[in-house]
Amino acid sequence: MSAVLSAVAAANVSAAVKVIFRKSMCSGGQARALLQYYHIAGALMLVSVFGFPAYSSMPTDVFWLLVASSLCWTFGTLYRTKAYRDLEASETNIIGTLSLVLITAVAIVFFDESLSVLGIVGMVVILLSIAAGTDIRQFRFRKSVRDLLVSVLLISSALVIDRILTRELPIAEIAVSTFLLPSVYFLLMDLKAARKLPQIISSGESSFFWAPLLGAVRTCFVLFALAHGSLAVTYALLNTCVIFVFAYETVFLQLREGRMRRGAYCLCCALGAVMVTAYG
Repeated sequence: MSAVLSAVAAANVSAAVKVIFRKSMCSGGQARALLQYYHIAGALMLVSVFGFPAYSSMPTDVFWLLVASSLCWTFGTLYRTKAYRDLEASETNIIGTLSLVLITAVAIVFFDESLSVLGIVGMVVILLSIAAGTDIRQFRFRKSVRDLLVSVLLISSALVIDRILTRELPIAEIAVSTFLLPSVYFLLMDLKAARKLPQIISSGESSFFWAPLLGAVRTCFVLFALAHGSLAVTYALLNTCVIFVFAYETVFLQLREGRMRRGAYCLCCALGAVMVTAYG
């Protein structure tokens, strides 16, 4: 599988995970308890396939990079999950596409990647889509939007670190750590929430049962794309998940209000993301 196909596959699976989280949060789920189950179950799945990472034999600087990545993923997913309570999944992705600007800048400055004229046009399309599809006035008053912007910064940082780690460690060790270390952090942050794990597993929200498996698959796809392709192209293609999210959200969450408007902005965001892949 090529890096491009892997990134597109990751975008599709990521969309399903985000819609499941959105549905669970709207059903009254507690963010930390959901994330504890998600990461513990995902870690168990990945360890059963790839084994336990050899932390003791890792170079010290690589190990601490792995810890930094896991911390960014931990708090990035926590803030994003909190945002789901008040924002539609498609709306979070429109705003989250802002991180593409940051990722592209880092890729050009620190990884010697380049951007074609068509890619620059794609960036402009994305920014205009975000501006048109988001009420900027809400940034000042809505806590959910602030949470989302924090998550964008943290998750962008995690992806940049993971890009570096793919040059130092096997993909399997990074994938396992992406779930294993955050599971420890979430347990330590809120031991009381851990008591709700049996309730989550046996609850009527059966769709959340699949979230860890889908998340583990998504992580492997993303890391493969980062290891074999460009950071900016990979992240640009990941942002095409706005289309998949909109489709899943419309079908499974019965999104009705502003459906045509949001669909148009999501399509423009995805088009811009594809244009950014025109490197050369």
